[in-house]
Amino acid sequence: MPILTVYGISEKTTQERLSSFMLGLRQAVSSIKELEIKADQVSCFLPCDRFTAFRGEDIVIFVDSLLKKPRRTPEVRDTLAQKLVQTTRTFFPDATLIECFVRSVSRSEIGFSSTTGE
Repeated sequence: MPILTVYGISEKTTQERLSSFMLGLRQAVSSIKELEIKADQVSCFLPCDRFTAFRGEDIVIFVDSLLKKPRRTPEVRDTLAQKLVQTTRTFFPDATLIECFVRSVSRSEIGFSSTTGE
């Protein structure tokens, strides 16, 4: 299932706001019916960055491990990117730049194992 990694979130952001933000991202993904993904199938990570001078100004989102399927067209992936940028803008309206990159992979190109049995 997809992995969302968000860089550039300010370290001053409260835990409550971060939790709401991650829930919002998961809901944005699950709202796109063509993806056939439930909110609880989305992993979100907000890694720390040692260089904090510009945190909160530039936010970059990477969507990885989105398996290719016929309904996951380039248009659907663009819609996903747009929804994630819009959701992020809602939580961080003062950000100068918000970008999202959706990288999909073919199941035949990767190895995979999961404790959920999928």
